[in-house]
Amino acid sequence: MGCLSFIGRIVLVVLNIGFVLGSLAVVVVGALLKYLPDKLTQIIFGVTSIIVKDEDRTAFHIPDLKDVTNLPFVGDAGVALMVFGGVLFCISFMACCGASGKWKLLLLGFIISMSILVICQGVVGGMFLAKDSVLHDNIRSRVGDKVKSDFNKSASDPFSFSINLMNYLLDCCGIRGQEDFNGTLPPTCCRKDIIEGTNNTAKQACTAEPPYATKDMYNDEGCYDMLQKKVQDNLVVAAVILAHLLLLQVIEIGFAGMLVKSDNSIGPV
Repeated sequence: MGCLSFIGRIVLVVLNIGFVLGSLAVVVVGALLKYLPDKLTQIIFGVTSIIVKDEDRTAFHIPDLKDVTNLPFVGDAGVALMVFGGVLFCISFMACCGASGKWKLLLLGFIISMSILVICQGVVGGMFLAKDSVLHDNIRSRVGDKVKSDFNKSASDPFSFSINLMNYLLDCCGIRGQEDFNGTLPPTCCRKDIIEGTNNTAKQACTAEPPYATKDMYNDEGCYDMLQKKVQDNLVVAAVILAHLLLLQVIEIGFAGMLVKSDNSIGPV
């Protein structure tokens, strides 16, 4: 039992050092999303993603990536990542101290906290990876309704800015599709090949006030569905990563439980 306890302590310390480093990386990414979204957006999409002429960018109300400062979706995602990274850091640090210092109370706290985290990750991860789930329906409905009520195609507020940017970069229209806009579609809903193309007649049709573009000139797929497609295209990879992450955490819980039960290897509380 003493040998198993020793191995358990080593495994717990090594795995949780990895989780500590990973949690810090998650916090950094979250901070970038929250406080420096322009830099991260440029890294993801590249400055060359917006290759339209300045006059076309103005006419179609396409935001410049360099002007990205406070996008609502990105900022919220950043806060969520920072919170998750902070929680994971505390739990992993607790395990490292409990295993190396033979502190039963810390190990018990780790077992309880990690068990709750595993359940939450499994539920949220499963709902996110499932194409049709309450989570997706709720997000799609809430944000789509906000587009209907708050979006202004020519405004520079963070919400309208983000919708226009998303329409162009993902070549989509709104969150749920054309239904998110009350009658008149914004110019950014026009297909990217028209925006970046040389057909001035089609460009004028999309940017006129009011627009007189035909239906086939616009994207009819919502941006949320487009994002879901990208996730579904990598569903197997995402599912395998999530499964391995949960498995490692379950193994940690098992080793911590073994150490708690071993009177010889764990000192008094």
